[in-house]
Amino acid sequence: MIVINVLGILVFLISAGVGVGIANTLGSHGNGLPMMLGGPLMMVLDIGYRRLRGLKVIGWRGPALFWLPMWLWGLFWFGLGVVYVFQHR
Repeated sequence: MIVINVLGILVFLISAGVGVGIANTLGSHGNGLPMMLGGPLMMVLDIGYRRLRGLKVIGWRGPALFWLPMWLWGLFWFGLGVVYVFQHR
């Protein structure tokens, strides 16, 4: 079984980079805003790739990290970012 694939790493790096870049441009240096921006982008990139390739949204193919699809990681990342924003981290 594949634990990590190149697409998963690529989707993560793009999402994290864009999230941190936009958050720093807006003047935020906490953890919450980059996660709230990067999480949905991660979901869009993963689901968009799966739709483009004709893959199932829930399945073993496509971008993944530790057997979980990147859209699920994006959802988790967004939720954790919301918690961090409300805790002022």
